[in-house]
Amino acid sequence: MLNKSNFGHIRYLVLMPANTPESAPPVLHRSLLNRLRYKHLHMLVALGSSLNLHRASLSLAMSQPAATRMLREIEDMFGCQLFERLPRGMRPTALGAQLVRFAEASLNSLDRCAEDLAARRQGGYGYLSIGTIMGAAPDLVMTAVARMKAQSPQLRLRIMGDTSDQVLRLLDQRRIDMAIARRSPAAHSSSYSFEELGNERLLVVVRSGHPLTRRRKLGWQELVGDWPWILQPASSPARIALDQLLQRLELPAPADIIECSSVYSMQQLVQLTDAVMLLSESALKDYLRMGLVRALPVCIDVPMAPFGILTRTDDAPTQEQQRFIALLRAQARGLAQAG
Repeated sequence: MLNKSNFGHIRYLVLMPANTPESAPPVLHRSLLNRLRYKHLHMLVALGSSLNLHRASLSLAMSQPAATRMLREIEDMFGCQLFERLPRGMRPTALGAQLVRFAEASLNSLDRCAEDLAARRQGGYGYLSIGTIMGAAPDLVMTAVARMKAQSPQLRLRIMGDTSDQVLRLLDQRRIDMAIARRSPAAHSSSYSFEELGNERLLVVVRSGHPLTRRRKLGWQELVGDWPWILQPASSPARIALDQLLQRLELPAPADIIECSSVYSMQQLVQLTDAVMLLSESALKDYLRMGLVRALPVCIDVPMAPFGILTRTDDAPTQEQQRFIALLRAQARGLAQAG
């Protein structure tokens, strides 16, 4: 994270909401221009993450009275309460939450700009940060990354893997340049553009040596009622597909569940338990090849939403982004032809 000394020449930042009416008094804009500072953005981010004024003041290395005065100063600028004071901690109001998101994006943009400039000063060729769902990572994204580095060895690349909703949050915070993920309701807005790349097949697997691996036929009623499950969170596409299938079959959801958002943790857990696990085939590819897990003879014929490239519409793509997107397209075409 940048500190004030890194950007001593950046003293003031301006907040100009996109939906501000043209008839709004220019006095308010000038007031924000003169008063909103870099340290205010840090305060908003610290409060938004800690939800506690004492912890926020500690993270900013300032006294709690000074933090209280700074928050009051910020709220005076905008003429409204940004955080509700609760008996234990604080909670952002609707406007406060919007301003915290703005502060996160602004600080991350400054950080990214500084990292890119530093890389170029040292003789590098820029910086590219990618967020990807784990299902798309092995065959598609990592192959494109390897080819990108072969073409530009000095390009700095950062890869962050997570679920679609978390990757999109990173994109919204400007911590990454692009996302390879599935669309969400938030991504349908005009803030993002989406280009479909492909989809994944879901498999139900167990550890090697599991009693169910000796069975040639299995029914969903037995799997749901008699065995524990390892599943991703309820908002994940794989979990949604399973819920839709069970609803169609008029079966209840499994009662014995370990819920886990980490694909790697899920793959470790399934080898240590008798649980049944649901994941995409691409995420399980290496484990299936090494014989660590076995796919069960059941089919999930409910398709997940396709994944693709998500970028911010308000940012013009850099040369590095354009080249990486071209590599993703070529790799996706190759996988589709091979499949």
